[in-house]
Order: sequence, then structure tokens, then C-alpha cells
Amino acid sequence: MSILSWVSVLSLLAILYSLFLLIPISKRNRSAYLILLSLAIVLYGGSSLTYLIRPNSSVVIRWFNFTSLVFIISSLFAMIRDSKPIFARFPSYLIYLPFVTLLFFPLVVDQTVITNLLLGTFQAGSILVAVMMYSINHIKNGKNLIQLIGVGLFFGALIIFWFTPLNLENKTLISELLVLTGLLILSVGIRKKYQIK
Repeated sequence: MSILSWVSVLSLLAILYSLFLLIPISKRNRSAYLILLSLAIVLYGGSSLTYLIRPNSSVVIRWFNFTSLVFIISSLFAMIRDSKPIFARFPSYLIYLPFVTLLFFPLVVDQTVITNLLLGTFQAGSILVAVMMYSINHIKNGKNLIQLIGVGLFFGALIIFWFTPLNLENKTLISELLVLTGLLILSVGIRKKYQIK
């Protein structure tokens, strides 16, 4: 087994632990933000499981990764909607607007350059929105510092994967470890924020 296969095993364990932390909160609050975030983590786990079973299935892995990003962006839309007063909220169906991109993804899934551009843009956009939202919420109520640290690790993974001259295996290894650490920190922060023990 290669080192990236072991990272996939570690990824699955981290994902299971994150889901263990988030699913009770999602069940209790029935928040679209938490439910969509949990589903995004499940889909990310699907990409790790696919890599573990069939490492050469890059199209399936891209599908899982892209769909996971769509769920993340929708969860951020839900967080933005929930942060507004009731009279200023946009309609709830607009939360699911990013899912429209899934209709067009099959047209470009075989073209590596366009797929990478989409993945990089969605990753950078979701990190930017998450930093802004967690920063604003932290300034308002002081409960989001742990989530900001997790998102900071996602940003580090983004920089290392897309902007460093390392070879692909090393970039993937380092960025996956940063993403897993960020995911665990984010999950712990969300659980702490909602004070479930």
C-alpha cells in the first residue's frame, strides 16, 4: 500500500470522527448549514474510499470532490441566511443554487484544466466566505476562533496544493493532512459552539 493509501485510511477515520461530532448537533438543531456540511463530509469520505479501492478512478474522485464542494458552498449560503434577521433573509431555496453547477460538470469532467480551474475556484471561494463568516461571528459572539483555525488550515492546504512547486504526490500528501487536521478542528469547534457534551 502506498503512503497516499494510508492517508486515505487516516482520512476515513478522521471523517468518521467528524461525523460522530456533527451528526448529533445536526439532528438536534435541524439546521440546513449543519446538515449540508455533514453531507459534504460524507462525500469527501466517498472520494477517500474510492481512492483506497481504485486509485486510478480519477473521474469518480473528481465527482466526489466537486459535489462535496457544492455542498460546502450551499452550507455557507445557509449560514449566511441564518445570520441575517428574519425580515432580511433571502428565500431558502436559494441556498441550493450551487447545485445547478452539477448539471454542467459532466461537460468538463474529462478536461483536466477546466476541472482544476473549477475545483480551485470553488475551494478558494468557499474558504474566503468561511473566513469572512466565522470572523464576523467571532467578532459578534466570540465563539468561532476554533473554526477560524480550521479554515486557516484549509487555506494552507489550498496554497500548498495549487501554488507550490512540489511534485504531485508530496503536494497531495501535505494538503490532505492539512485538510484532515482542519476538518477535525472545525468539527470540534462547531461541537463546542453548540455545547454538546
